Amino acid sequence: MIRVTLTGHALQAAAAADVVLAGETLPVARFSAHFVRGFASRITGRTAVAREAFDAMEALAAEGVDVQIPFFAGAVIGAAEAALQAHIGGDDQRADTLLATAIRRAAGSEQGLVTAAQHQMWLAAMRGDPELARRLAADCRTWGERLDVPVYGQVADLVGGWADAMLGDTSGADRADSAFDDYTATGLRVDLPFYLLLRAEAHMSAGRGLWSRELIRQSRALGIDRGEFCSSPRLVAWAASQVPVDG
Repeated sequence: MIRVTLTGHALQAAAAADVVLAGETLPVARFSAHFVRGFASRITGRTAVAREAFDAMEALAAEGVDVQIPFFAGAVIGAAEAALQAHIGGDDQRADTLLATAIRRAAGSEQGLVTAAQHQMWLAAMRGDPELARRLAADCRTWGERLDVPVYGQVADLVGGWADAMLGDTSGADRADSAFDDYTATGLRVDLPFYLLLRAEAHMSAGRGLWSRELIRQSRALGIDRGEFCSSPRLVAWAASQVPVDG
C-alpha cells in the first residue's frame, strides 16, 4: 500500500487500506493501514477522512502499537502527518503540539529524526517561512548523506531552493527545478502538486511569471489526472491569485 501511494496511485492505496480495515487484522496491520488511509486522503483532499485516520493511528500509538520498518518510523510519522493535517485544517496550535510529539518519539532513532525534520521542513514551507525551511532543509540534507538515502537530499534541495529564491537568491528556483527532476527520476510521485507550487512560487519570486503560471497549471492537472492536490492552503490561495482556477 505504501509503495502504491508513493508511486502516484493514492486513490488505489486508500481503497486497499479500507479493505484491510474492514477485516479482522492485527493491531500493527491496522496501524499501517490507518497511516496509508490518512496519508492518501491528505494528498487527495479528503481532509476529514485523513483526520479520522490519523486520530485512529494516534490511539493505537497511545496503546504502544508501533511499526518500525526501513524508511517508515511509524509512531513518529503518524504524529508528524497528523501535524500537517492539523495545519491544513486551520489548527496550527495542534500542529505544533503534534510535531513536538513526533520529535519526542524520534529521540534515539536516525530514521525517526529525519522523518520529524522533513515534516518540520514541509510545515515551514506550507506556512511560508523560508528562513526556517532553509535551516531544516540543511538538516535533512545532512541526514540524507548520513543514511545514504539520496531522496532525502533531493527533497531538501527542492524546498531549500524555494527558500533561497524567496529570500532573494533567484538561482534557488533553478536548484528547486533540478532537485524536482532528480526526485521524479527515482519513480516517486508523492506530493508532486505541492512541489510544483513551491517551484511556481520560487520562479515568480525570481521574476519568471510565465514559467510560474505554467507550473501552477501542471499542479492542478494532477488533480484531474490522479485526484491528487497540493495540501498547503497558503500555496493554493496564492496560486489562485496568480492563475484563476478556470484559467
